Amino acid sequence: MNGSPGSVRLVTTLALAGLLSGLTIVGTYEATLPRITENQARALRRAIFEVVPGANVFQPLELVEGELGVAGDATDLFAVYDGSGSFVGYAITGEGPGFQDTIGLI
Repeated sequence: MNGSPGSVRLVTTLALAGLLSGLTIVGTYEATLPRITENQARALRRAIFEVVPGANVFQPLELVEGELGVAGDATDLFAVYDGSGSFVGYAITGEGPGFQDTIGLI
């Protein structure tokens, strides 16, 4: 032999490196998913209360396409109420393509 490693050894090394990398990525994703979901829910709650003044409580509703005259890519609809339970308004999320990323709004 001329001192170069065999192709089996190279493929095995590459497969192990890929396996370890994949396990690390999946493990990190699984470990951080609950915190990410909680932070997204907290941000949505803050945004709803910011865009609907006087709101204290909101309830998710199902958005049927064409209902309320909503156009575009609306994804979530929330009925918003004040502290006494009186209806204050709706909060609707939406998103669309931007220059290099998706633009989200409520």
